[in-house]
Amino acid sequence: MPTMASNVWSARRRLLSSIAAMAMAMLGCGGATGTGVAPSMKLALTTEPSLTAVSGQVLARQPVIQLQDANSAAVSQAGVVVTAAIASGGGTLSGTTTATTSASGAATFSNLAITGSGAQTLQFTAPSLTGATSTAVTVSAASGGGTVLFQENFEDTNFGARGWYDLPGSGITSLSSTDHIAGSTQSLQMNFAQGATNPSPSTGARHLFTPSDGVYLRYWVKHSSNWAGPGQHQFYFVTTEEDQYVGPAWTHLTAYVDEQFPSDGVHLVLGAQDGQNIDVSRLNQDLTTVTETRAISGCNGNPDIGTVNISCYQNAGVWSNLKEWKSPQAVFVNTAGTKYFGDWHKVEAYFHLNSIVNGIGQRDGVAQLWVDGQLIIDLHQLMF
Repeated sequence: MPTMASNVWSARRRLLSSIAAMAMAMLGCGGATGTGVAPSMKLALTTEPSLTAVSGQVLARQPVIQLQDANSAAVSQAGVVVTAAIASGGGTLSGTTTATTSASGAATFSNLAITGSGAQTLQFTAPSLTGATSTAVTVSAASGGGTVLFQENFEDTNFGARGWYDLPGSGITSLSSTDHIAGSTQSLQMNFAQGATNPSPSTGARHLFTPSDGVYLRYWVKHSSNWAGPGQHQFYFVTTEEDQYVGPAWTHLTAYVDEQFPSDGVHLVLGAQDGQNIDVSRLNQDLTTVTETRAISGCNGNPDIGTVNISCYQNAGVWSNLKEWKSPQAVFVNTAGTKYFGDWHKVEAYFHLNSIVNGIGQRDGVAQLWVDGQLIIDLHQLMF
């Protein structure tokens, strides 16, 4: 069951991993009313476009323009058409290059993309109004999948030589040469006794790779026909804030791919924990618009759309948290067919940290999950 992780973009906030990485917050607009397009009105960028982009691909963070008066107070007026164009850098802008303000005076673009390379800035204009220019977007050439950070094919047991560390005392020895995917000769086999929650022998291990603000993971998995759970942690990613031997459940940031096994079959889960960031003096208060010194995965607020589980709890006297995004239906079932868990299945996961603008986390992080090429979880407005 080969695994591969790759980085997709580079950004200011860098992450490491024991098996990889991620970080995010909010922004708001004031309110005012206006009746006509006054010459003193202007355009202001309340959401900057992505700081980095891949040539020809839709920007991960789309710009939002707000009408403002001469004192920079928001003006609530619908129907003003805002046009986007390349201001500098010589690239080509594609997508829907106009957006119309809503009743709040905000114009939101949805599918802008820049074709070119290097630093590019965007200009936003509207008739009779002072325009706005974005910060630079660094555009790189499409690379067909990013940089491969590491790949494991389980062809032999010499894992230490390939960068794996913190191995079990006996090392990882449970390889199968009789059951594997096409193109491989072996797979990692984990055996669970009936009722056990951990495999025997233990197979946990860690791997460092180049820090990245985005990470893509691909692996193949197969369950025995008599698999009955329980759910298992598949992969953890931690950040450069942590020691390389950190226990991943209580950190400044852990992201993970998990497996849960309710009665209808196997569900896959993407999750995040940042228990070491919890402000225990203000538990269960939403601090996401108050301060950056707070947790985001529970205990101090949760602004994310699509979160199915968020928790704030004590473990051995220490406050911990988690938030999760779960596949709506079972992705593997104990019934013959395309979802049969006794067959090999390809799982892909992608996490991208939210950006930080002027010291404030932006709600633009990404969590995605595919099973056998089908997009199961697709979230783009997350804080990590």
